[in-house]
Amino acid sequence: MAAQQGVLVKRVDRSKETVPLSTLPADLPGRLDAYQQEILQRAKDFVAENTHSVDSYDEFKKLLDERGGFVYAHWCGQTSCETKVNADTGATIRLIPFDAPAEDGACLVDGRPSKQRVLFARAY
Repeated sequence: MAAQQGVLVKRVDRSKETVPLSTLPADLPGRLDAYQQEILQRAKDFVAENTHSVDSYDEFKKLLDERGGFVYAHWCGQTSCETKVNADTGATIRLIPFDAPAEDGACLVDGRPSKQRVLFARAY
């Protein structure tokens, strides 16, 4: 405080920056906005890097075991298929996208017709 400076520390990377206290009130809102954008982009990148699509149950199970993350796969809408996926892998449906384009396919469990993919994941 005697030097009329403060230290800003980012929580995500622990980087530090010394700033004059006299400029902090004017600079802080912009810094917080930039920091928020950085955190948001980091989250978007994480989701993109950890989201995958599969077309077979074997591929689904292998992907969950080796990489984890979010998996788009076809599902016929039957509770029994979701129950089997959960019993076999621990994954459940996390999202049925309303805005996803229609995509004909076969349910990853029983092969019944499916009109779109749903998002599966394990709870952490």
